[in-house]
Amino acid sequence: MPEFAPAGFWKRVGATAIDLTLIYLLTVLAITLPCVLFQLTLPQPDCIKVADVILSLTVFLLIAWLYFALAESSARQATLGKRALRIMVMDYHGQGISFFKATVRFWGKVFSGFFLAASIFKKQALHDGWTGTLVVTKSALSKAGKVGWRCEPAP
Repeated sequence: MPEFAPAGFWKRVGATAIDLTLIYLLTVLAITLPCVLFQLTLPQPDCIKVADVILSLTVFLLIAWLYFALAESSARQATLGKRALRIMVMDYHGQGISFFKATVRFWGKVFSGFFLAASIFKKQALHDGWTGTLVVTKSALSKAGKVGWRCEPAP
């Protein structure tokens, strides 16, 4: 089995911060662009309705799901935030993950957050354990030889 270095908690948080910033900007664009193009009125801050909040949250989650699932199941195995911090997602055998597995991983992340990422065995977050994935440091992959983490699923 190949060995890899796990990405640290703060690297993962940093990558997520970059990704969520991009997703937020895409969400704002996705909500405001149709209003500008079709000359619709945007809700004013003093009259935002529950429907506006639900629509915004739905658009945000849809964009986030597609962003994470498509990026993590791509040949690069990483979102833009992960790429910026030189980390990537793979399965226990060092292979890329499918769109389905990336989708399950995303929704697991939404419902579990980063709980246990800093404290559980081998820096693996709860959603990584559910999907049999690892987030590893890319620089360790390019070094010759072993880097100290055997990729075996927990018993």
